[in-house]
Amino acid sequence: VSHRAPHSINQIQNLFFFSAWYMAGILYSRYREPVNAWLQGKVVILFLAALSVALVMSLSGQVGLLYKWDPFEFTRLDLSVPKTAITIPFYLSLFLVLQKYPMRLLNYIAKISFAIYFIHPWFLLGFDFLGVNDKMVGMSGFFIRWALTLTCCIITAWLGKKLLGSRSKYLIGY
Repeated sequence: VSHRAPHSINQIQNLFFFSAWYMAGILYSRYREPVNAWLQGKVVILFLAALSVALVMSLSGQVGLLYKWDPFEFTRLDLSVPKTAITIPFYLSLFLVLQKYPMRLLNYIAKISFAIYFIHPWFLLGFDFLGVNDKMVGMSGFFIRWALTLTCCIITAWLGKKLLGSRSKYLIGY
């Protein structure tokens, strides 16, 4: 999932962009076993391919997604589609490798992922209101905000579950 800037949302473009990945997820759910068999042992190749596309995007000045209001306007090739088409199988192959190792924190995050999905926008808005986003720029700022947001969401979900018990699922989805 990729976030889109609210000032550049084009509903038609989003329909075409996100529908393909939604359908890919449905197909993966349906054909999980043969896809996993094909992905086995390809984590390094897929990582290098995704890194290559990201490098081409960076060198060509294309950072993020190519936003445009006119869906038929062609200013340059939008490399976010091939990047996503390579990155998704990379993550799937990486998770196939990692599933062999017990990871309590990752399992807990997966368990509360629905709550994180609902809670994280509130922290992002709060950080923006407090001016945190202005102070943390660049890749290091992104990773700090990501870790801070994830940590706040985990703590909030845990507290919500402790305070509300089974009724917490109605408020935060966990």
